[in-house]
Amino acid sequence: MHYNPVSLLNDKQVMVQPELKPLRSAERSRAAILKAGEELFAELGPDGASLAEIGERAGVSRGLPSYLFSNKDKLYRAVLEEAATDLRSALSKVIESSEGSAPFEVLAKLTDCYIDYLAAHPSVIRLLQWNALENASRNGASSATHIPKQLFDEVLATLAKRILSGSHNGSGVRNSAEVYDVLLSVVSVCLYPFQVRQFEPAEIKRRKKHVRTLVMLLSRAEDE
Repeated sequence: MHYNPVSLLNDKQVMVQPELKPLRSAERSRAAILKAGEELFAELGPDGASLAEIGERAGVSRGLPSYLFSNKDKLYRAVLEEAATDLRSALSKVIESSEGSAPFEVLAKLTDCYIDYLAAHPSVIRLLQWNALENASRNGASSATHIPKQLFDEVLATLAKRILSGSHNGSGVRNSAEVYDVLLSVVSVCLYPFQVRQFEPAEIKRRKKHVRTLVMLLSRAEDE
């Protein structure tokens, strides 16, 4: 005798798989607007991009960016804050995982992480360039222009504490001013090449090796 499996199930016996709760529409829209804002602010600058264009790029109504973020300055700040949050998280993981490491190794791992981030986020590189221009033209009037510096200061404070209080401080770095000089040099050496051109994976590997060598020389030079 053959049975139809469907006929053996009644409404009470059918097991209904619970549906995954979808991301709320407002959250999806906000994420899309932030992504579109990052792209257009990078392409056109904070003054060149409009909220209506950002809404169109995001695939939402032209008025929704204004509704969610009030104005363009607040959206621009939100874009920079999100980029800073992503980079802060990546760098923090490196520092936390480097407990007990020599200063050179901590700096080398941080440079690797920073270079990987820059390679994966070309639009953020353009945002940093626009941010620097805006900071100069407006004399730092916009609070958003301070976000990159705030992140730098946070990393500097954490790194200085780790290096200067570590038992492996054989680098010759003796105070926070010297940590500042080394970190500023490393950031400049990592960032500027990506502002000029994009790199292939093999070239990125070579850049990491080159910057590691410079970090080693910088840390040793503090002894002289």
